[in-house]
Amino acid sequence: MFVSFSKRLKSMSGFRLGVGLRLTRRNCWYFLFVLMLVGCFYFCWYSVLACGWMLYGLFYGLYLVLKYAAIGAKKLYTCIKGEITHAKH
Repeated sequence: MFVSFSKRLKSMSGFRLGVGLRLTRRNCWYFLFVLMLVGCFYFCWYSVLACGWMLYGLFYGLYLVLKYAAIGAKKLYTCIKGEITHAKH
């Protein structure tokens, strides 16, 4: 299998990368241009994913802040209420 595959690659006078363009000496500049376009696509895709994770982290952090602020306000309210009722007697 591998022997015939390597013979086939040699007969095509180059090797293929993931973009479907054969790399030879004559088309190396076109190949670099295509790789730049593919790289820009991947950069945009991973930037969208990173923005999604940052939004998730931002909203989760906001949720935690509001949750613990509510717990703290409740404890503060019970403490103040206890002091007020204790001071009346």
